[in-house]
Amino acid sequence: MRPVSSGRPWLHSTDARRGGDKWSIEIGIEPTVRHGADLGYIPVVVTDACGAGNEDAGRRTLEVIEFVGDAVLTDTDTICKIWHASV
Repeated sequence: MRPVSSGRPWLHSTDARRGGDKWSIEIGIEPTVRHGADLGYIPVVVTDACGAGNEDAGRRTLEVIEFVGDAVLTDTDTICKIWHASV
């Protein structure tokens, strides 16, 4: 797999700092993570920026994403520190 290059295409859907948007992990994010991994990208999931239509389903979905290992799971504070350090 290759890391996502400059432009950070996943930023628009998972950045909670940009207005507090939350997206449903079990409906939209999980299939997008799988699709990105299938295309050779390493998706980054900012877990505290994800909501769930159903709390149990959301928790299970994050567990599956973590178990499969195709994505990097992080939180908002960590990813912001990394981005700020790289600028």
